[in-house]
Amino acid sequence: MNASTHGSIRALRHLARGVVVATLTLATLTQIVACADSDPIIHAVGPYSDVHILTDTRNLMPVAEALRKELQTPVEYSLQPEKTLNVMIFDAKEKKGAKVAKNIIVLGMVNGKDRASQEISRHLEGESLRGLSAKDLFVAEREDIYFKNQNVIFLAGFDRNMMQAAIMKKAPALRGQIEIKNRQRVRDFLFSFGHDVDLEQQIQRDAGFVLGVPADYKVTRFAKGDNRGVVEIAATGPTRTLAVMWQQVDNPNVLADQPFLLEQRRAWGKEFLDEDLSEAGGFEWTLEDFRGDTVPKLAGFWEGDTYGGPFRTIFLYDPHRRRLFGLNMLCYAPNMDKHPYMRETHALAETFRLRP
Repeated sequence: MNASTHGSIRALRHLARGVVVATLTLATLTQIVACADSDPIIHAVGPYSDVHILTDTRNLMPVAEALRKELQTPVEYSLQPEKTLNVMIFDAKEKKGAKVAKNIIVLGMVNGKDRASQEISRHLEGESLRGLSAKDLFVAEREDIYFKNQNVIFLAGFDRNMMQAAIMKKAPALRGQIEIKNRQRVRDFLFSFGHDVDLEQQIQRDAGFVLGVPADYKVTRFAKGDNRGVVEIAATGPTRTLAVMWQQVDNPNVLADQPFLLEQRRAWGKEFLDEDLSEAGGFEWTLEDFRGDTVPKLAGFWEGDTYGGPFRTIFLYDPHRRRLFGLNMLCYAPNMDKHPYMRETHALAETFRLRP
């Protein structure tokens, strides 16, 4: 296989991720979607941050707008907040480009006669909606309805006036579902290039935990002491890294001690990452659902000698080996949106296991 062939394969893979502009015309895509209900053969295109809402814009536009606002909750990675997701609203009767995104929400009415409501009835045929109260939303998830590698959410309600309030309650869970699906697909894409099996085995043997390492990532730090250590992997263009840091701690309740966790994160940064934590932007604590456990996550900004950027650290505790772990995700992407790259490092962090 020559260099040109390798380049073509890599370009096709990037197309699936949405990094390269799709060469298929929207007219061609529309024809493929309109053919039949057979399994799709063409991949969805565009960034994973894109979400297209298909609805009856004449009657449900206020509900769709409320949903868009909630899904686009800003996240702060710099002085300029970024949208968590980039949401666009289409009338379900439109065909040009409406169904090609990697995330689709079909918003309609139970027993409605508009196109979106008919789409819901057609694809969820056989599912009972009779137990749904007027104040609730019916939510169903499907994959690959219109295109491959596509996350589709169907939302339906009985009462248009009550749907907006229901949207406010459901939106955080919907946003979480979309991000979980996005990370799953990003992870699949990263490992489609292969694993660094030798490094994964070395990590398991010498550091005592499991971490998936894509072939495109390189190890940048690997240090182990008597009671602490670090493994860091990184990719460039732009730079994004995942560092797994650990420290022996004889306190099974350590995850509840935020001041201690913050000081430990400072110490790890100085010793292992050649960085300081910025006090100017402050720190934010949230709870993260990590592989079924609710654990603390710290958000803030790091500073090096000449540059800096956002970080997120997820803390875990291994009671058997009495080790505190910090899964540290960061990126350095000047003048670029940070969220897609932080999503990537988060997807890799979710490959972490305390033991095989």
